[in-house]
Amino acid sequence: MDGQSSFSPDASGVGSTADRRGPNRPKGDSRLPAHIMAAVRDTIRAAAATCVEPARLEASGPYEWLAIVEAHDGELSRLLRSYIESCRYLDELQHGGVDIGHARRADAVRDATFARDSIHRSLVKAIGVAD
Repeated sequence: MDGQSSFSPDASGVGSTADRRGPNRPKGDSRLPAHIMAAVRDTIRAAAATCVEPARLEASGPYEWLAIVEAHDGELSRLLRSYIESCRYLDELQHGGVDIGHARRADAVRDATFARDSIHRSLVKAIGVAD
C-alpha cells in the first residue's frame, strides 16, 4: 500500500444501514497478506465494533471490518492502517523480504518491533480495549 490507497475501493457507499450481505457491503483490500490479517484479526474486529453494532460483524471478516472502520472513522482507520503496515514490514524484515545486511537487519527488526508495539498501544487506547 502506498499510503494513499484505502482499504476498500469505495468506502463512501458504506452507511450504517448497509446490508452486510448485499451487493454494497464493505469490501476490503485483499492485497493485504492473509497471515498478517490473521495476526491482527482481533484488533481489526475491536476497531470495527467501535463503529457499528457488534452484531453486524458476525457474518463479516477482517477485510470487511477494515472497510467499516474506514467508512466511519478516518483517524482510527489511519491508525489501523499504520499498525497493519508496521506488522507487514516487520514480517518482511524477519522473513528476508527486505535486502539489507545481516547486521542492519537486526537493528531494523528491533526498530520495527518498537514501532509496531508503539502503534499497537496507541490503537488499543483509541479503541478502548484491554491489551
